[in-house]
Amino acid sequence: MRRDEFFESQEYGAAPKTSFMITWDDGTRQGFQRLEMLKLMLENGHPKLLSLAAQPINSSNTSLTIASLHPQVENQP
Repeated sequence: MRRDEFFESQEYGAAPKTSFMITWDDGTRQGFQRLEMLKLMLENGHPKLLSLAAQPINSSNTSLTIASLHPQVENQP
C-alpha cells in the first residue's frame, strides 16, 4: 500500500483515494496529495466541518485545514 492513499487500510472495504481538491470561497481550487487525521463534525446529523492535516500537491509542507461543508448564503438587497 502506498503512503499517499487516503485510507490506511483496505481491510474495511474502503477504496483508496490518492488526491483531494477543495474549492475555497474565492473560487480557487487547491489539491492535496496526502491527508491525515481526518475529522468530520456533524450538526443535526449533517456534515458541517471537515478538519484534516493535509499536504498540498507539489509541497513538502503540511498544514491543518478546516473547511465548512455548508454553502454560504449570500444576502440579497
